[in-house]
Amino acid sequence: MNLNLLNVFLAVYQHQSFTKAAESLEMTQPGVSRCISQLSEQLGMELFIREGRGITATRVAHEFANRVQPALLDIESSLKGIKAFDENGEYNFIILVSETVHLLLLPLVIRDPELSAKITLWPAPNNDSEVLEQLNMQKIDLAIDLLPDQPLGQSFSSQSFYEDYVVLLVNKDHPRIKNTISIEEYYAEEHTILELPNSRRHAINTITTIKLEERRILTKCNSVSAAMLIASNSEAISYTLKSIANRYAEQFNLKSLDLPFDTKPLRYDLIWHKRNEDSPANQWLRKKILALSRKL
Repeated sequence: MNLNLLNVFLAVYQHQSFTKAAESLEMTQPGVSRCISQLSEQLGMELFIREGRGITATRVAHEFANRVQPALLDIESSLKGIKAFDENGEYNFIILVSETVHLLLLPLVIRDPELSAKITLWPAPNNDSEVLEQLNMQKIDLAIDLLPDQPLGQSFSSQSFYEDYVVLLVNKDHPRIKNTISIEEYYAEEHTILELPNSRRHAINTITTIKLEERRILTKCNSVSAAMLIASNSEAISYTLKSIANRYAEQFNLKSLDLPFDTKPLRYDLIWHKRNEDSPANQWLRKKILALSRKL
């Protein structure tokens, strides 16, 4: 059986669309359709059925995908493992990162004297599925973010990159808050709420074991940098990671304070496609990024 037919089948199965599969494979839609017809004929079974304007995978397709995908990943991984990697070669690795990771990692990448290959950091899109889609389509080499609420699935691997605690940021000249803050003061002050992509996982409620009361909200924003600017020019409380505060608070005339209740750390993970599990280039990249994370 032609392995290309299996790759086309998996692309259609993952996208549930001939058009999107064709775009991801850089093929024409009729070409994708012919491959699926050929594979269905070889198997003697229907793989997709028309439903309205789209298609739906049959029970046979679900079972076939569960068997074929791990096998193809093993083959791709083995082939990539054979290829040599020279870190002094002309490589341009692309990593999707959240704004927080961007602010922390970019200075380390820029100042690394041993780095010969180019590492480019791109802002992560607004939802988890887009991140995984770009990994799946090989548009990027790695992603660094909080793990999605849903399991990654059998096509992806992850490894812990960095853990950090959330702290408060307030203006150094704040008239009421000095070097510590009580729970009463916390509720008495106005807050800047940071609404980031997938903010349900960034919410302060997710990192504490106690049930918090409603806070007084001054404003909302969707940028870590903007939140620091607001805190610098107001009396509102803002939030960030401790490492961000250590690096940038002084520049914004801010001071960081521990939250007045117990919290759990936020964990950021490296995420990559399993086809790159044994790729020497991707292994080198993961090792390099983990080495940089120890400097945070």
